[in-house]
Amino acid sequence: MKTGIHPTYHEKATINCSCGNSFTTGSTIETYNTELCSKCHPFYTGKQKTVDSAGRIEKFKAQKEAAEKAKADADGKTKKDRKRNTIEDKVNAELKKQKEAEEKEDAKLKAKIKKRSGNKTPEVAEEKAEEVVEETTEEVVEEKAEEAVEETTEEVAEEKAEETTEEVAEEATTKEA
Repeated sequence: MKTGIHPTYHEKATINCSCGNSFTTGSTIETYNTELCSKCHPFYTGKQKTVDSAGRIEKFKAQKEAAEKAKADADGKTKKDRKRNTIEDKVNAELKKQKEAEEKEDAKLKAKIKKRSGNKTPEVAEEKAEEVVEETTEEVVEEKAEEAVEETTEEVAEEKAEETTEEVAEEATTKEA
């Protein structure tokens, strides 16, 4: 045997288990930490023990609950209906955001006009503010509506393409059979 190339051998190496059991043996490593031993292993004890070091069970349960919830929400709806609802929801959310942005812009414009017309009567200042706000609002609404229509048109075209592809695939499989 060559000298200086072999690891040191520890005759009293301790092995510590997560269940609290520890015992000594001979090894090249002085201490081991393990999750299972002969005192807690299901093969020797006959009891089921789950070793979950990464939270895999909780992740699986969460995924299962989410899938069940989605299935319950989707009961009675076709794939088309679910997609259609999601598109409508997206468009409605976008329109709501646009409306809120317009209201904020209106408030800013009114405040600017009131500052600029300091020596005019409040009625005249408000009339001018309303005119400017209406003009600006109409322009913004037209732009946002065009954008929403373009996005919706693209999504509907994608849906039609998917449906056509599915129909062609189904026809091909029925012709082959």
